[in-house]
Amino acid sequence: MKIQHLAIIFVVIILPISIVLSEYTSAQINTIRLQTSYTNSLTAATYDMMKSFQINTVNNRFSAISDSKIRDLQASINTFYNSMATSMATHGMTRATLQEYTPVILCSLYDGYYIYSKYNNEVTVIKNDENNTTDEVSQYGLKPYIYYSCRYVTLDSDFVVNYTLDNAITVYGKVKGDFVTKTGYLINLNTDIFSQVGMDEEILSETILTTDDGVNLLKKAYTYVVYDNDKVYYDPDESGPAGTSRFFWYRENKKNYISDQETIDYANSRLRNNQLVSESARQYYDEAVEFTNWVKDNLGDIEEKHARNADGSVLELETTLGDGVKIFRVGDQNDPMKEGSSFNEHRLAVIRNSIQTNLLAAIANYNDYSNVNYEFGLPVFTETDWDKILHNICFVSFLQGLPIGAKYYNDYVVITNDKNKEFVSEDAIYIIDGNGNYHQPGCQALLEGTLEAGSYDHLQGYSNISFVMQNLTVSEDDIHHFYLQDNTYGCYECVVNARYLYDLDDLIAGTLTPPDGHRLDQNCVNAVRKAYLTALARERYTLYKTNGYFGTN
Repeated sequence: MKIQHLAIIFVVIILPISIVLSEYTSAQINTIRLQTSYTNSLTAATYDMMKSFQINTVNNRFSAISDSKIRDLQASINTFYNSMATSMATHGMTRATLQEYTPVILCSLYDGYYIYSKYNNEVTVIKNDENNTTDEVSQYGLKPYIYYSCRYVTLDSDFVVNYTLDNAITVYGKVKGDFVTKTGYLINLNTDIFSQVGMDEEILSETILTTDDGVNLLKKAYTYVVYDNDKVYYDPDESGPAGTSRFFWYRENKKNYISDQETIDYANSRLRNNQLVSESARQYYDEAVEFTNWVKDNLGDIEEKHARNADGSVLELETTLGDGVKIFRVGDQNDPMKEGSSFNEHRLAVIRNSIQTNLLAAIANYNDYSNVNYEFGLPVFTETDWDKILHNICFVSFLQGLPIGAKYYNDYVVITNDKNKEFVSEDAIYIIDGNGNYHQPGCQALLEGTLEAGSYDHLQGYSNISFVMQNLTVSEDDIHHFYLQDNTYGCYECVVNARYLYDLDDLIAGTLTPPDGHRLDQNCVNAVRKAYLTALARERYTLYKTNGYFGTN
């Protein structure tokens, strides 16, 4: 055979293969490019949603109240869809189109969660002949709030425990034959916390920016206490209008002087040398001791086998707890403030099971309402993502069913937020030193005593939200910024540079171990531990509690 014939045969065989491979490669590249673009858009939109929620709650004095919280969440979800529509407009997609491909959005909060999805709503159609009819209309919205709850049944008890992201629980139902409703914090009664922290009164101070006449701005620090879930400030220089007092609430950028006698009486009882003093940390521990003892006496024998589904069947949870492990019998081996305790392993399993079960149901139901030819389903979360969901306020968004080449796009994004008014996590406390610098509690320089002179003269902790920029809006073009903890600066070692940090569980337990070549200053450790645990107790105690059974002072 001549070489020309071989060349023709080669071209006839190889050329079609090359064309097919080229088309296939091009299609794969386009698919990857589209997939990357969709993922970037979904991530950015979810971040915008969380950022919107953070800004709304930080600058909303009533963000913890249910109706206000729902408005903040709805505004944040609206931000999500606007961001998605903007970034994906180049792909020819509108908000309405994208909404069809987002089966659910999970809004995970302190003691429960909302699921945003499509559902049927009954609408009454008004007719002139008064023969009104009721139709079902599909619409998007937040479904009813779901608590992190679990039911327990024994021979003489049938009760429900509502869990939270920390060591607070609510117990309601029949306990040993009596119907009860109890809420409180579980703590380890065997530690030395009570002899070292939370026993002293504190002087708490915040800097706020006010515009009482709508024109002139005044920035000033005031001492405050929390009463009835609200901060009460004291103005030593001015008396309020007739019939009010020198105590005020901060409302709409103004000092709203208080006339309520009950609030005035409480504030007067906390006034010392022209300053308000707080006892919230001490009350946290006093009430936690009482509540923990009640739980120990009444729920001390509860095991995981007593957990039930709604239909009464045994609830199967993915834990390592075997028979005989008492979930609520707290102590050194079951410290509710430590990550690996039996209580926390069970608590996290309950929360995970609840979220997973209800997301499965919500996405399955969405298939009944969807106009998209795609079978929506719950993706498998990674353990890293579960860790984020179970330990933080977070939003989880889903985008599924968008055609990308020969397959469909299916992904989710988890974005967390540790600066909010919903929840004070263990790492959400900063410590201010005597020189006005603030540190993470595990700061190496802070605990090893290497800071400059005067740093340890007065240590005090506050929630990290006190170090987030606040806004005061006079008009659309006149916006001012300030910080509740004014004239403080982040430590370069731990806040700015985030270098080596000691473990917070070890700090809480008082069992810190320095790395090789380092030495702890025990006096500094004791001072930091006291300031940290006092602040953590106070900030958690003064959070707004939606169930209404906590008492805050």
